[in-house]
Amino acid sequence: MADDKGLETKTISLGFIPVLEAAPLVVAVEKGYFATHGLEVNLSKLGSWPSARDNVVLGSAGGGIDGGQWQMPMPQMISEGAITDGKKVPIYGLEMLTNQSNGIAASNAVKNGSKFKASYTITKSNQEI
Repeated sequence: MADDKGLETKTISLGFIPVLEAAPLVVAVEKGYFATHGLEVNLSKLGSWPSARDNVVLGSAGGGIDGGQWQMPMPQMISEGAITDGKKVPIYGLEMLTNQSNGIAASNAVKNGSKFKASYTITKSNQEI
């Protein structure tokens, strides 16, 4: 582990929803990018955006999370108490993981109009605020 001099905390808990936008966060933990800076990151897989909101209000000391992947404008709304029954929880946007990212990629096999099958695996996962 790298030198952790200057860190306010050495361990944090971050939440994520299992959708494409979480990939950079999960990869960063798996590849040890946080650890190289002396930070231990524990990931918590959450089932919905309301669950993420509720867990960040709890905080890791209360069994929740310290932060994580968010759908905009949730961080601003949580910071202002707009979706947390008036409880203001300061959240700072440190990194934009993706920008309107959801996409479909296909091999050259479908380039000439060949049929292919697709599925939508997490119904309404991005609409449950």
